Amino acid sequence: MDPLLEQAIEKGLLDKWDYCLRKLFVLRSTPLKRAISHLAPGVSTLLATLAQGSGHHSVDTSKRMRELSVQDWAALVQAFHAWPFATDVSLQLHPVGLRRANIIHNPGFAYNRFIFS
Repeated sequence: MDPLLEQAIEKGLLDKWDYCLRKLFVLRSTPLKRAISHLAPGVSTLLATLAQGSGHHSVDTSKRMRELSVQDWAALVQAFHAWPFATDVSLQLHPVGLRRANIIHNPGFAYNRFIFS
């Protein structure tokens, strides 16, 4: 396996990559045109953008998720990022964020206060 000459994950998009991969890669044998709806309501409007290749790369939306190349994933994530209704993935809770908020070290912390305060 050779490293890529250009980094596929652009600066600031790691959370979007993580979100898209987690939501879609579990649907390994599902075509992109059916799987994309798992990202967010209404996201299927991006299919035309992906197929036309408005960026540098067009994506065959009939490909199964396991068949997508790195360039396909990059185009998908970039289109999702540019979409005005994209899910705000910065709100997703993960252990690193919990440690930063010092929740793990405070056993008396109420989860609901963190979410709704």
